[in-house]
Amino acid sequence: MTTTITKETFKTKAKARYAEVDVEGWGRLGLRTVNPVLQSQRIGWIFEQKEQGNELPYHQQIVIGIVDQCMVDEATPMFTFEDIEWLAELDAAQLKGIMEAINNFNDAVEGKSEGGSSDTSES
Repeated sequence: MTTTITKETFKTKAKARYAEVDVEGWGRLGLRTVNPVLQSQRIGWIFEQKEQGNELPYHQQIVIGIVDQCMVDEATPMFTFEDIEWLAELDAAQLKGIMEAINNFNDAVEGKSEGGSSDTSES
């Protein structure tokens, strides 16, 4: 028998994932997966910047992941798009641990991880 897909099915199966992970040298950090609305807004914002003649340097594009995924708690983003410029001015070597935590979280959520200490269970 085939199950009928409902609105609740979407809410359950495609819910953004959230986890708190340990970042060496920093502490505990809340991370979430990127939802389609946020991803669309980010892509639109990048293209808007290009249309205005503001080609985003690579380092600013990298910190977009920090802005998109770092959370104060499950419902509260830590950063906004307005934070990209000053985040991009920070020491890349110091942000490496944050970026690795984000990449490990994303890999674990996508099933690419072979272990690790990150808890990616839904909250």
